Amino acid sequence: MSGSNDYDLQIVITAGRNDIEKATLGFAFACATSGANIVVYLSMRAAEFAVDAELEIDTIPNFKTIGSYLDTLIEQGATIEACHTCTENYGPKAERTNNMKHLKSGISYAGISSTAIRALQTPTIVF
Repeated sequence: MSGSNDYDLQIVITAGRNDIEKATLGFAFACATSGANIVVYLSMRAAEFAVDAELEIDTIPNFKTIGSYLDTLIEQGATIEACHTCTENYGPKAERTNNMKHLKSGISYAGISSTAIRALQTPTIVF
């Protein structure tokens, strides 16, 4: 796992399907940082995108889908983390192991405290 000083940029996405425009912008922005070492933290309603389950997600004209953005971020080597409590509160029903919802491949659980500590030393943008 990377330490708090290892990232060029931290992007926190809080918007989910309830505000698809803001969520899409956050993912598009993250993908536009190609070449930078970034971490994307999915919290609040955005945590629903991390759960390994089928979701009906609206799309924005002339933008990629959230799934496409996630695939691009993983291909670019971005670290993608999700808030455990948020996946429980806002994520769809999904299979579980050790009482934790299964996340999509390439996404791991992380606590808000590690995100807050990183924000002390890493430029952070919130969507």
